[in-house]
Amino acid sequence: MIRFLDRSPEKRSGCKPKAPFSAASLLAMLGFSCYIFWELLGIFGALPFAAPYFPGDSLWLMRVCGFFVLAASFLVATKAYRRLENRPILVLGIGAASALVVLLLSSLFPLLAAPPVWVGIIAWSAHGLSLSFLMFAWALYFSACFDSWTAIVVAVGYVIGFSMFFLYSLTIPFDNTASSLFLGFASAATTIGMLAFLLFASKMPLHMLERRQEDASGADAEKKEGSDAPARITLKTVSRVVYATTCGVNFGFAIILLQSIGTMSVSYGAIGGMIGCTIALIALSAGALSRGADIRRIGFVPIAAPLLFLPLGGIISYILCSIPIIATSIFTATVSWYNTARRSSSKHRGPIEVFSKEKMPGWFGLFIGAIVCEIAVTASSDVFTVIVAALVALVCVAFAFLELCTYNSTDDQHASAKEGKEQIEFRSRRFRDRCDSISQSYGLTPREAEVLVLLAKGYHADSISAELSIARPTTRTHIQHIYQKLTINSQQELIHIVDTRE
Repeated sequence: MIRFLDRSPEKRSGCKPKAPFSAASLLAMLGFSCYIFWELLGIFGALPFAAPYFPGDSLWLMRVCGFFVLAASFLVATKAYRRLENRPILVLGIGAASALVVLLLSSLFPLLAAPPVWVGIIAWSAHGLSLSFLMFAWALYFSACFDSWTAIVVAVGYVIGFSMFFLYSLTIPFDNTASSLFLGFASAATTIGMLAFLLFASKMPLHMLERRQEDASGADAEKKEGSDAPARITLKTVSRVVYATTCGVNFGFAIILLQSIGTMSVSYGAIGGMIGCTIALIALSAGALSRGADIRRIGFVPIAAPLLFLPLGGIISYILCSIPIIATSIFTATVSWYNTARRSSSKHRGPIEVFSKEKMPGWFGLFIGAIVCEIAVTASSDVFTVIVAALVALVCVAFAFLELCTYNSTDDQHASAKEGKEQIEFRSRRFRDRCDSISQSYGLTPREAEVLVLLAKGYHADSISAELSIARPTTRTHIQHIYQKLTINSQQELIHIVDTRE
């Protein structure tokens, strides 16, 4: 950790650093850790402040409903991401309202002699919905504020969140439901409050909209040119979805398997998670996780091999199987948060679109894995062995399928990369030519021409001042002169003029 902080920003990340580690980054780290704790209360802890009031044979149905709502909301988000990413108030509002429903219902359970099962289903489903929309809110923040500190914010947030959950898990055998409910209120309120501050008090929506205009002449033109062409579903894309779903199945299987052995299972799950996010922190700080293929190959063995312990039977085999699977899943989740923010920060694709498409297969796999495990632990030993063997075979086949598709498409990737680079260079030249033509036509000074280029890319005044190393008042004066000469009143009008310039 100390070595990471001592390294230069350029070595910590491939992106250009915006600023030193700030108070906003610290708030994001702490708020994200509280979100992770809120997530773990439902996934690993099975909503401990609500679970004691329901019979054990109905808990599996409630958990499965929560996982299903979580996965289904990601499916909806892939279709409606454009509306969601432009409405951060709606995203955070739904997440906050859903969390409030969970906590209010949980507060009523002690007052009821026998809470109906359908009320428990509503509570777990609301928890799944709150997780989904709070995830989207964090994705919006990380992609809009992506810089050289994003990796450390995400990874340390995971470590702190799992550490808090591990300490909490040690108190579960004492059946302190009131304390669990208080921690649920505290974690939900903290993450929602800090998200609201980071998104709104810091004027994040405006900043996001300004950033979304960046490189408008290039990215938007590319989208317009390719809008008539239908999106192709390639074999490689299918193989990635299959493998992500398979890993999710094993993750869900491991979680339910641990929960079937008693209250101490929460501690075992927390230990696995701590191992996974700590390894991710070390790897991210060393800059060793730049390729998805490397992450996938690192995670294959710890996911597939531990399943071989299960036919031995007994609690020990459950623990030896589940901890490596959970550790690997959390390792992958930590890295995927960072990589999602990095990919979507250019705004060529919306953060909710990227995040939902990446996470949805895993969450549906978690849903399926929970059902499979419920069947397995209640079946005979022979059926249990068959299910485990099928899971091992499924992981191996999915991994081999993805590796084969990746290997066969290597030449195509190189050709596409070369072609894409040429297209980018061509669009960049066209964009610059249009800006130069406008500057000459309207008699802009050399400095005003430089400002015009950055304005057309979507930069705001502060970013232009930093880029050109000029004072902010001077920058605003140049912008005012440009608007006067072009007889326009907004940056959006300027971008439209550049886009439509022949």
